Amino acid sequence: MRCRLCLSVLLLTFACCCWALQQSDPRNSIEIGARLRAVESEVNDESISEVANWCLAIAERRDIETETRVAAVCRIAELGERGTVPRLLRMLPGDYDVITFEVINALGSLKDPRASPVLDRMLSSSKRIGVEVPGKIRAAAREALSECTHTRKRKD
Repeated sequence: MRCRLCLSVLLLTFACCCWALQQSDPRNSIEIGARLRAVESEVNDESISEVANWCLAIAERRDIETETRVAAVCRIAELGERGTVPRLLRMLPGDYDVITFEVINALGSLKDPRASPVLDRMLSSSKRIGVEVPGKIRAAAREALSECTHTRKRKD
């Protein structure tokens, strides 16, 4: 697990450095590189949280390539950092694209009960306002809702 996490941090470092190069201010890339080197030096719960927050920052930016954003959301799910749930929820309903799909999958894998009302509202309100939720997204939302609701029932 530790080796896999270290590899993930290295991959994230590369992705963040590529992202930083897109920024107009060269100080951004220096700051990002310094922070990521600090994170790489010690893998612990705090650094996992920091990596998850960096991934969220990437995922939320619409000016970054879709593939990079998707990779960032997938990494959040792999890290299992539940502190990211509120910001993931703010990304919904999104544009009903691959980002929306991966955010829903991440919420399902995190199994956080806070996602249940948002996912339920997303599914039910789409019928009321006449928005057609694409099939894969609808199926993913139902599965994630089931995972999050099941977790809530076990906690009660």
